[in-house]
Amino acid sequence: MTISKFQVGKTYIMTFITDSNLKIAYKVTKRTAKTITIVTDNGKAITRRIKVYKYTNSESVQPLGRYSMSPNLYAKHERKDQQEAQLDQNAECWMWMCGE
Repeated sequence: MTISKFQVGKTYIMTFITDSNLKIAYKVTKRTAKTITIVTDNGKAITRRIKVYKYTNSESVQPLGRYSMSPNLYAKHERKDQQEAQLDQNAECWMWMCGE
């Protein structure tokens, strides 16, 4: 089985373990073999090291850092057009997470 990989220019959605309705979108702007640079909707760039978990068959990163129950961003969760409206509804929630 092939592993899903992050691609430059594509946007991926992350959900939280404690609230699956809260979604944050990240766009990949730069990629190397071991790291990606992602940008939030407010323009903040974050560089994280890529990990591959065999049970998910997908690359993943932890945009908010490593801590207990920290969310993962998976390459297999690419954003589709119909998800745009739902992300707009959650914008207030994730702005709180970004300290806006």
